Amino acid sequence: MTQIPDRKLSLSSSSPIPRPPLGRMAAGQAKVESALDFVPELLELPSVQKASFLNGDNSEFLSLQLEYSTRSISQLNKRTSTQTLTLSASTGTVISTSPVVLSSSDVVLSLLSPDGSKSAMFRKNSGKEGSRKLSVEIWDSLEAYKLHEIDLGDDHGDFYVDDTFGPPSWHPNGHSLVYVAEAPKPKSTPEPKLDQYKYDPDYGEKFTGKKLPTVFLLVLPGSPFAIEKTAKPAIHRLTHEDLLKNTGFGQPVLLPSDESPRVLVLGYSALGDLRKLGIVFCSSRPAALYELEMWQVKSKKKNSESNDSGSETEGVKKTATSTVWKAGAAIRQSPPGRSIRSARVYTPPPGVKGEPLLVFLSNRENGPHASCGQLHAVRLGSGSQTVLVPEVGAPKTLAEFPGLYVEQLPQKPFLLADGVPHVVLSSLWRSRRVPLAVSLKTGEVRNLAPWPTPSDDPVLPYLATDREKLLSISVLGTDGNSRILGIRSGPFRLPEVVLLNLNVSATEWKTIRKPRLSAALRTALTGLDWTVFPLPKFEPTEVILLSPCAIDPAAEAALNLPPLITIPHGGPHSAFATDYAYSSLIYVLAGYRVALVNYPGSLGFGQDAVLSLPPQVGKLDVDATLATSHFLNTISLASRTPGSRLLMGGSHGGYISTHLSATDEYDAVVLRNPVTDLASMAAATDIPDWTFIEAAFEYSFEKPPAGITVDEFTHLREVSPLTKASKVKVPTLLLVGEVDRRVPPDQSRNWYHALKANGTEVEMYTFPENSHGLDSTVEAELLVIKSGLRFIARYTTF
Repeated sequence: MTQIPDRKLSLSSSSPIPRPPLGRMAAGQAKVESALDFVPELLELPSVQKASFLNGDNSEFLSLQLEYSTRSISQLNKRTSTQTLTLSASTGTVISTSPVVLSSSDVVLSLLSPDGSKSAMFRKNSGKEGSRKLSVEIWDSLEAYKLHEIDLGDDHGDFYVDDTFGPPSWHPNGHSLVYVAEAPKPKSTPEPKLDQYKYDPDYGEKFTGKKLPTVFLLVLPGSPFAIEKTAKPAIHRLTHEDLLKNTGFGQPVLLPSDESPRVLVLGYSALGDLRKLGIVFCSSRPAALYELEMWQVKSKKKNSESNDSGSETEGVKKTATSTVWKAGAAIRQSPPGRSIRSARVYTPPPGVKGEPLLVFLSNRENGPHASCGQLHAVRLGSGSQTVLVPEVGAPKTLAEFPGLYVEQLPQKPFLLADGVPHVVLSSLWRSRRVPLAVSLKTGEVRNLAPWPTPSDDPVLPYLATDREKLLSISVLGTDGNSRILGIRSGPFRLPEVVLLNLNVSATEWKTIRKPRLSAALRTALTGLDWTVFPLPKFEPTEVILLSPCAIDPAAEAALNLPPLITIPHGGPHSAFATDYAYSSLIYVLAGYRVALVNYPGSLGFGQDAVLSLPPQVGKLDVDATLATSHFLNTISLASRTPGSRLLMGGSHGGYISTHLSATDEYDAVVLRNPVTDLASMAAATDIPDWTFIEAAFEYSFEKPPAGITVDEFTHLREVSPLTKASKVKVPTLLLVGEVDRRVPPDQSRNWYHALKANGTEVEMYTFPENSHGLDSTVEAELLVIKSGLRFIARYTTF
């Protein structure tokens, strides 16, 4: 891979940026290197990915299983591990903690059954010459005993265990499960065939080569779904190419029926020209909810081993016939015009009145890639549907609910509060991520986080607010009764596992696991400050301000004005929240003040705010980002003198940053996979509709445009930073993923060569095997944070 030199800062006499005195330069360099010393510790901190309750509410103790993901700097890889915690059921106090157990590298997913008695392990073993063996193991999770091992042979391709198409799902009674895998490829033949080279589009970013996600049913012995009474599990392929033309299936759910399998799936349809749009991070896709109509059909099966009676001749292949489950039809269950995801089934616990309910999320189909969502409920008995939580246009006050902004629901989202079933989720609420409980009876939304009370100061309304009340909390799951597990964090508060018992408190979360930090890091975290403030003239948007020292507009200027890094987020329809990000923390530890800009179009402020940006893309977002540093200067919290004005941005944040690079407002710019030319993006990205929609053009899913018109080209080019490249003089660093499908590398290459033609100082590094997030490899993550900070430090006056 292309290596970024781990060099010390150097002076360049050809740079147009004035250099600080050597003494101050050395001091600033030392502070930067001191901050970078914390990178290995921060990157290697275990990150909780999943949490599960292992027992019910009928015990004096609670047993929790945490699943961690951990980076290894020395090995440049990522590892998965698990740990079990035993808690007091009454107080939530941790009584004992098991050792951390490293998971086998060939286990791609482990999934507990609803009652915790069984675990399904999905394995992918790599063999010689690139071969692989797929299998599923069923374990007795209480006795640590393997019950079954199913060798999948060539039944299908790789498993889908991601949140978009997967993960697998157990039947509520634990006797069967459904999962998604790539459809089997045609068997190879000695003679080359043209058909094996037939073009079939895939699902874009993060799903390169994934073309036909297919639903499979695994039936355990003794299950009422077992067709043949054997002691071995059976695998049934439920969906086929001819079920719904040009549709892939994912997120399967087994309904609580024991008569025959009732399976709900999401169907992701191709467009009218058979194009499959990139789907990850996009909640506007043609995705509908279907119930599969299950049939029992005869299937031919080849066996090369003797049967149980020994009547088959050894080594002689014999074609046998068996009866299998197969979906004969897919019946749509969701409303038109809505993009669906996260179907979850609520089953009333024993002793609780009520009927089973299905809930799911939806967003507007064909529009901005992320927007304000809705929460739906379906009574499984009658089939009647209601919208529990509708879309919100424009909240009138800070405290008014701004709508739902949720990627996926937790796998176990249900609990009882005051005897009423609720679904629990985490959503953006302005610049915070908060846990919400939604009544399945009334749709009432309860905020389960402490609520900050703003002061009368219109400029910095939260400066005097307890920072504890500004932290973010993400929901991991529930115990099905009254307890919720979550992750609480803040800009300088590293993630901790927290527990809320609604029978005890409505908002007081108890910490049950904190990260272990070195004494040096704990010391470095003291004295840091942060707040959230509204951006005047661009309401209702906000800025999260992070600082290496106290945020005090009245403080002495020499002590109060650290250099400022302004960072607009990507998307553009996403948002910064007040949760932890190691990169921002490193910048602050290096002595920088950091402004995270939630410009117009950001999520968390109502649907009207989302829709405000496309007609003014390239202006409203750019102006708000520039206004942030100017406003901070106005209130004496930032300097506009050379050596103190830095800019960073990735994706659409890179689009904003490249626009601003053409001004004389910044001293250095760091770009990660930036959008630089909308006109050429339309034909190269996995989400061509993004180009049209963000420029306020229509894009038909039924009849997608084959290209762009002259008028569209003219406008797309006019709002593109590439038209300003000749004016760019600011030193620039480009960090690029070589396999980025979302913003193709040519966007960065063109910018690099345009700046080289100007004689502008520009560096560019490309990372093989890395896509849009530049986080596919630990090596890339490490080098991206180091190179970006060292680059801006060259042009900083500390």
